[in-house]
Amino acid sequence: MRLSWALLPLLGSAFAAPLLEHVTAAQTVSFVERDGTQQFTEAQKATVRRAASHLPTFFHQILETSSEDTLFKRYFGGSSKKPATRRAQRVKGVVRDIVQTLFGGDVKRTKNIDRQGTGIIYLPGGTAAECGKAGVAAYAARTYKTIVLCDLFFQQPPIGHYKNQDVNPRKIKRTQTFTLFHEIMHLSDYEGLDHKRITDLQYGSEHCHNIRHDKGDKSPLYNADSYTWLANDRVWNSWGHHLGFNGGT
Repeated sequence: MRLSWALLPLLGSAFAAPLLEHVTAAQTVSFVERDGTQQFTEAQKATVRRAASHLPTFFHQILETSSEDTLFKRYFGGSSKKPATRRAQRVKGVVRDIVQTLFGGDVKRTKNIDRQGTGIIYLPGGTAAECGKAGVAAYAARTYKTIVLCDLFFQQPPIGHYKNQDVNPRKIKRTQTFTLFHEIMHLSDYEGLDHKRITDLQYGSEHCHNIRHDKGDKSPLYNADSYTWLANDRVWNSWGHHLGFNGGT
């Protein structure tokens, strides 16, 4: 069974930056319910919609960063082979491609993604090998067209839960928007010209910080959490926190 629902008005007038000028607003993503699996309740659909409504802010934070930003340096560092300015362009290019591919942009970028087949599936714990693993809240299906949500996703807090609390954002539980953004990063066509998928090389702010410089096959350019932590930290700073290269609030 396939339902279609307005996931988010992705990039309206508030995000009319040059980088996003070719992206249309109010796009739709398929909401997929498989026969034989537990279906989303209306409350769960509302939860997903609320979490997704903050995705434009995450995208915007990366597209507005620069090679001089201390948070960019924390997660993407730069190297002699890829100077910081070039890396910043590549990071933005990856996110721009995702926005345009998944949310109504240039159809030429849809090599590996059938937009009509892109959706969100709910598989309760125990019905899928991945959801049965400890700590897994969601994952990108192997087709790279679908995000699968597990029970743990609905136990995660919404992004605003900690907004006014005196906490270190790098130490708290992942939010639902953080999880959705991380999984969306796996839906990219490819990174730059390397034709390498964005996978999971490291998790967590500190581990992502440790691979900011390329080490063999380990590069933050191919690590979903590196993009997610950069966006997440910049969102927190927009709320008045003071996260920097090595630490913060």
